[in-house]
Amino acid sequence: MKKMSYPRFLARAAMTLLAVFCCLTGARAQETVEIGSLEGAGNDSFLPMNSLYEYSYTQQIYTADEIGMAGTINSITMYLYGNADLYEMPFAIYMVETDKEAFESKTDWVTVSESDIVYSGTVTVHNTEAEAYTFELSTPFVYSGQGNLLIAFNNKTGQWKSGLNGKVFGASGNPARAIYARQDNNGYDPTNPTFTATSTTYSRNVIQLEITPSSGSGCDRPTNLVATVIDAHSATLTWESETYAYNIEYKKASLPNDDENWTSIEGDIDRNEFTLTDLEQNTAYNARVRAVCDSEEGDYSGWRTVNFTTPVSCPAPTALAVALTPGDGSVATLSWTENGSATSWQICLNDDEDNLIAADSNPFKLTKLTPETAYTAKVRAVGNDEYSSWTDNISFTPTNAYFITVNDGTDTNGYVPI
Repeated sequence: MKKMSYPRFLARAAMTLLAVFCCLTGARAQETVEIGSLEGAGNDSFLPMNSLYEYSYTQQIYTADEIGMAGTINSITMYLYGNADLYEMPFAIYMVETDKEAFESKTDWVTVSESDIVYSGTVTVHNTEAEAYTFELSTPFVYSGQGNLLIAFNNKTGQWKSGLNGKVFGASGNPARAIYARQDNNGYDPTNPTFTATSTTYSRNVIQLEITPSSGSGCDRPTNLVATVIDAHSATLTWESETYAYNIEYKKASLPNDDENWTSIEGDIDRNEFTLTDLEQNTAYNARVRAVCDSEEGDYSGWRTVNFTTPVSCPAPTALAVALTPGDGSVATLSWTENGSATSWQICLNDDEDNLIAADSNPFKLTKLTPETAYTAKVRAVGNDEYSSWTDNISFTPTNAYFITVNDGTDTNGYVPI
């Protein structure tokens, strides 16, 4: 670990000289990726570690779009401050790629393994104003640029002292891309995260990543990738790029970010627009586009990813109701609210989905029922080669009795059989 003073004009000058050297020698220059900004940054005693408790564990997600390239991550820089009383803190940093976009609950940890440790060491933070602390990775992390990057900090100190803070960015309403836990007496096992977090948060540490870009990548990633949903089964992708050929892939968002789960559009696309078809309704998707720099050399840019969700094409009916016919236990009339444009429906009695009743009107009269018999009924809409989900069941018992009011001064009402 090395600490840099702030500002860092000497470091920037060194990076400029390195870039000149790489241009002369053909080596690929290391690039600095900064995520978040110190301008307007807040302070957080939870991230990346919490010194107020003997042990703490945090995970933070940085998206592929924020990183913007594939390559080997050689170091991570964070902005920390503390006080003269802070002790030396032993900790480990883990890095993995993930398709997770945010943490949905306080148990939504990403499991890591011991082989995912990229740095293990100590840090002592005595400066009272934020300074840059750079951790050179003992195991540089090879990042594909396809998934998001998860960075975990496991504080194994075993004692506590107030004072440690990190610079963070993020605004209320943003996705919860950080999760943290802290406790005394016992440490955490990141390889078996069955524990409940203290909380999730939209705040994340301002960081810098030093990355050696992957070989190839002779052209830039597409920018401004947008998915415009046309209907329940199609969406159009548009993007900006100066390249003239592209690869496109998509998958259901619920599937892991593994290559076998992505569906590739056959051939190189020669325009900055493409419509995905045959999608499933009411489904979240990921789509990604990369530029083809030189297909013969296998040279491609990194992927640019966008997320979208198709709507429901055939919504379920609601407000299912039944009306009985006095004195006729063989019939009952069902009615419902149609929430789409369906003109035909299916009715299921007593959950017997093997013998559905076709309905072409709303309301619809059921006939040939057995009087004094309990029934349940549910309805679904019929679309173009698809169906809505079922309504909830409604219960009723048709009867041959009449409902009459007896005006004998007792205000007694009731069914009278015939």
